[in-house]
Amino acid sequence: MARSLAYLFCVILAVYLSVCSVQAVRVAVAVDFPDGHSVTKCLSVNDSADGYFILNGMGLEVSWGAPGAYGHGLCAINGTGCPSSNCFCNPDTYWNFYIKENMAVLWDYSSVGFDGGDCMTHYCAIDGEVLGFAYGKYGTKPKNYGFSEICPGPTTTIASTTIPLEKDPVGWAVEYTSGNSLTVLALLILGSGFYLLVVKRS
Repeated sequence: MARSLAYLFCVILAVYLSVCSVQAVRVAVAVDFPDGHSVTKCLSVNDSADGYFILNGMGLEVSWGAPGAYGHGLCAINGTGCPSSNCFCNPDTYWNFYIKENMAVLWDYSSVGFDGGDCMTHYCAIDGEVLGFAYGKYGTKPKNYGFSEICPGPTTTIASTTIPLEKDPVGWAVEYTSGNSLTVLALLILGSGFYLLVVKRS
């Protein structure tokens, strides 16, 4: 019985550690509309959040098409684009998706989708990256935003995403803070002591 209790405790502790080890990263997002206005936001998400989750966290009205091999198709943002029922109604004009890697100077056209599959086929959040969206013909780029322009510093208030866990478990953010790390360390010490005590008595 004692060994069973010790084993159960270790399993619970392992699950807790796996959750707390998810690290929050900051991603800058810029959306440029054809009329010249832009929306930018600094988002805090976990390091496995996909592009679908991130763009939905911008607080904009985003319309998506049915998911395919590379995830959902981006149809419209705030009414600019095509309806979900006919996502690519104009094949020559659409939302271009660009990524600027950490410390990079120029945009790279995204070679992956928004979600579906794994990080080889869809975007996965990386700290310090900038995601850019611009509506127009192929090659239409957003303004050349830098990460520090949208996320100026570590003390900047970061917008939180509001998608419920049950709707998008992949992108659910769990902050990994120094307070969490101290809690984990304390649990490790207590758990080790508890395990040794139980095993010794058994």
